[in-house]
Amino acid sequence: MIDYLVSYADTDAGGVLHHARYIELAEHGYHAWLKHRSLSFRKLSQEHDLSMVVYDLAAKYKSAIFLEDEIQIATQLHAIDRKGLEWNTRILKNEVIAFSVRTKMACIAVATRSIVSVPDFLLKRLEHEVGIVMFVGAE
Repeated sequence: MIDYLVSYADTDAGGVLHHARYIELAEHGYHAWLKHRSLSFRKLSQEHDLSMVVYDLAAKYKSAIFLEDEIQIATQLHAIDRKGLEWNTRILKNEVIAFSVRTKMACIAVATRSIVSVPDFLLKRLEHEVGIVMFVGAE
């Protein structure tokens, strides 16, 4: 199955997936992971006055991805506690990890734009989902 086909718009002048695009694709991964669990960013904002922001990110580029490569995005909720959520995302090409990123996110109250603890409903909803990997398309 093709989860994402790298297009011309994704690449730099040399036909290599642009370095910033890897981060964007990882974001598609955890967004889809949450939405699959009926916790989309829109729903969290509208129903719970809650959003999430990245406060720490560590990326490792392992091999190049090129124009028209077929890739998969594997997203895992690695941890959740009162401080926030930690994601592990891998982008694979031919079942080999080409990129990995660890992303830490904090919750913020939408109305005040202030950092808040992860609310009880989210902790209870996701604590049993830690470690579950989801392969998602980025389209």
